[in-house]
Amino acid sequence: MHVDVSLAVQNPGLEVAFRVEGEGLLEGLHPQQVGPVTGVQVEGVAKSPGERRLIVSGTLHAVIHLACANCADVFAQPVDAAFQEVFAPEAHPEEPDWFVYGGNRIDLEPLVAQWVTVSLPVAPVCREDCKGICPVCGVNRNQTACDCTQGESF
Repeated sequence: MHVDVSLAVQNPGLEVAFRVEGEGLLEGLHPQQVGPVTGVQVEGVAKSPGERRLIVSGTLHAVIHLACANCADVFAQPVDAAFQEVFAPEAHPEEPDWFVYGGNRIDLEPLVAQWVTVSLPVAPVCREDCKGICPVCGVNRNQTACDCTQGESF
């Protein structure tokens, strides 16, 4: 997911609009992730305040498939975020949150990874009223009712 920012770098103050889409990106962002992030759309503007730095702001939409923390069913979790980040041609020890870019292109994949990760719940659930797995018989209580009581054991 690369964006050509040569116009913004060469013309400080000029806002350069972009829109990129991607599929099948970024596996391993969450312990309960199942498969890649899909439907990634990033739209925004890049503007240079000078010194080859870039302020990149915009919106991100993506879908990540997760296993429910209660019942283990896989579900699609949409992610929508607004962002503003700084890109620089080299790392700055005093600014560890800045992204680094090379040449006249920025790679948005690390930005997408960061924003998808911080947008996810620690323990994702497929729906608010998820009943989970019965700890006694192991049936998914969203699909099948069971007569077990919580105090029973094998």
